[in-house]
Amino acid sequence: ADDIPGATPVAVISYRYWERKFGRDPGVLGKTLLIEGTPIAIAGVSAKGFTGANVGQAADITLPLAAASMVFPERNMLTVNSQWLRVLARSLPGVSTAQAKAQLLAIWPSITQDIAGPIRIPERRAVLLKSSLDLERGGTGWTYLRQTFAEPLLLLMAAVALLLLVACANVANLLLSRGTARAREIALRSAIGAGRARLLRQLLTEGVMLSLLGAAFGVFLAYAGDRVLLNVFATGATGPLVLDLHPDARILGFTITVALLTGVLSGLLPALRTTALQPGSALKGGMQNPSSRHGWLTSSLVIAQVSLSLLLLMAAGLFVRTLENLRSLDTGFQSGGVLLVNLDARHAGYQGARLLNLYRDLLERVSGLPGVTSASLSANTPLSGGIWSESILPEGQAPRSGGGLSAHFNTVAPGYFATLRTPLSLGRDFTLRDDAGAPPVAIVNEAFVRQYLQGRNPLGVHISVQDSPDSQNMEVIGVVGDTVSFDLREPAPPFVYASYFQKVKAAGFATIELRVRGSLLATASSARQSIHQRLSDTAVTILPFGEQVERTLVREKLVATLASLFGAISLALAAVGLYGLVAYTVARRTHEIGVRMALGANRVQVLWMVLRGALTLVAAGVLLGLPISFALSTLVSKMLFGLKPTNAVNAILVSSLLFAVATVAACVPARRASSVEPTEALRYE
Repeated sequence: ADDIPGATPVAVISYRYWERKFGRDPGVLGKTLLIEGTPIAIAGVSAKGFTGANVGQAADITLPLAAASMVFPERNMLTVNSQWLRVLARSLPGVSTAQAKAQLLAIWPSITQDIAGPIRIPERRAVLLKSSLDLERGGTGWTYLRQTFAEPLLLLMAAVALLLLVACANVANLLLSRGTARAREIALRSAIGAGRARLLRQLLTEGVMLSLLGAAFGVFLAYAGDRVLLNVFATGATGPLVLDLHPDARILGFTITVALLTGVLSGLLPALRTTALQPGSALKGGMQNPSSRHGWLTSSLVIAQVSLSLLLLMAAGLFVRTLENLRSLDTGFQSGGVLLVNLDARHAGYQGARLLNLYRDLLERVSGLPGVTSASLSANTPLSGGIWSESILPEGQAPRSGGGLSAHFNTVAPGYFATLRTPLSLGRDFTLRDDAGAPPVAIVNEAFVRQYLQGRNPLGVHISVQDSPDSQNMEVIGVVGDTVSFDLREPAPPFVYASYFQKVKAAGFATIELRVRGSLLATASSARQSIHQRLSDTAVTILPFGEQVERTLVREKLVATLASLFGAISLALAAVGLYGLVAYTVARRTHEIGVRMALGANRVQVLWMVLRGALTLVAAGVLLGLPISFALSTLVSKMLFGLKPTNAVNAILVSSLLFAVATVAACVPARRASSVEPTEALRYE
């Protein structure tokens, strides 16, 4: 009964809003909220922890659909243009998703016919309406985050797995070296009766304990860093995200399982190698070179670390360069130094000509503020997500079967292109004389001229808007440069700009663009005060234009940041592994190095001998990793922009970085080896 036209509007408030605004007052039921000037009675409070069916978003106030249309009359939520509407239905027991979809598809044409008839939807839109049915399981709610972040997070999960393999190889290498150093101890234990199974259990237990300690530290980092990750997700959101990213029992169980497997994986082979030695040979083998026993294995593990690190660094390089390419892209406008002031005066009761006059006055007010060099107004701005498209027919072209041509639309005020610094390549800009009493005019972009006018002089050409309720023939008076619309990755579409002050029926939400010289923060404060002098009860949102552009790059920033972090960690692990191997090798070859120096080898030769061994391992890892990374890079080609997955520059930079880090890691033990005194080395065991 609350969801019928004319019913007294009521609302259900959320538990946290009840707690925040009413102090959990049990007498809140029946109290009145004033929303956009409309009194709304509180009918209920939702359960604690319930945030609605939109995952990640929490509504403080929920209204029936009919009440929402009363509170926001300008957003007629019962029209066909309400494409956001999602219907939730609980199915009967035993009805599968496929069965439900088949039944809905059968009755969908009659539903769309009932809607399209009274509203008189053009045929082209009726076809789109009939084909727009979709059905999904609703048990996990709906969220745009899945579509935006599913692919990047799966990719980063694969990067985590590679990083874990690097860590396993590192620990296995260190345990192999440690096992060799403990060969006499293990041999002595075996000689006095310890069985191999008991020795294996001891060594595996040590490895698993190391892994569990590392996992515990990782869980601590997860608890401490979940807010940071949530802030990264929220960068592109239109409101605060409500997500619980705290590790729960499932995450803890998964972490413990992975830690146990990691401990076994990294410790099993070293344990088998260490316990395979014969006690007699181990007890008298102190002076022998250990490389004959497991040198090939430790070298293989270092090569594997270098190869895996190369994979991660190659991916990080591709994603970082993609982010740089998108940020340096010629968008057709300059967002730096521009403030966007978003408001909708219809909430204050302004409509039609009164609304346009108010916007004119506000534009004059903010244009005179200190630091403002130019100002304009528009229905939408680039990358705001609010641009719409219409079916159009340029003069001189015959109508096409199935509908006219399509172009994106926006309504703008005079000075819009100068404020955004979009060049006017032909004709003139709008003026204040292009109002409701003047002939309809339009400005098109260069993509429109190329695609639809085929070399004709665009000035004076009339454009017919096919589906507009106030369909008019607009005369083209100018041509501007191309600008991005929805996505930085997409080329500029054909665009038609109409004069904001000519579209009386379409006037509503507006964005005032202010180009500022000096402090954006100070100008934003002044603009807010100036607007509130006329609209004291209307919400005004002010943000830098550059921030709006950055919001479209949240996925790229997430991937580039985390991939770079994983690459850096893997590089550090590879360096530590190489350092450990070289240091251990130098320590075990001290006697040999002393003999070489006693026979005439100088320090430079010894230094190069050690470095050459380390760089040979790195070279082998690079040669192994490059073809693998090139083969796997095609999997991320859809996420790249402005470069190929097999980019040679990226491969050269990453390989050079690996060689440089390896050289630094190997230099310390190499210099230590070259500074050994022969007399001391010959006595070293």
